[in-house]
Amino acid sequence: MLDEVISRRLRVVERLAWYADDGSPVNPDVGSVHMWFEGGRGAHFDGASDWTLEWSVSQSGDDRWMDPYRVDFHGRWVMRDSTHEVPFVGLAGSLLTSATPVFNEVNEVVGVTLTFEERAVRFCLWKGEIDTSPR
Repeated sequence: MLDEVISRRLRVVERLAWYADDGSPVNPDVGSVHMWFEGGRGAHFDGASDWTLEWSVSQSGDDRWMDPYRVDFHGRWVMRDSTHEVPFVGLAGSLLTSATPVFNEVNEVVGVTLTFEERAVRFCLWKGEIDTSPR
């Protein structure tokens, strides 16, 4: 899992959040996660329609992972820098040493534990979305 970014240093973490046209409140702890690593590699994590975790790896300049978010249906996806947000704060510059899938009771991947030099970060799906709020 994520062999292309193992042994690379984390540079930036980005999150996508949905902003509805009706002004509904936005929960910044919920939404897709995109991580940029040294050498221009990126890892994108999101919840699939079947409530399993999806991930992909990209190169700098390859933004195909953004295609599903280029919709304008009663709202829009907004990306922000989350490098200094919990649970990612303090990880920039740290080496990713492993990525371990988290399974549900029917052996589907619903999360991941990313182990860095400094510490591990685990995020799992909650109601089909990546949720990094404390639970």
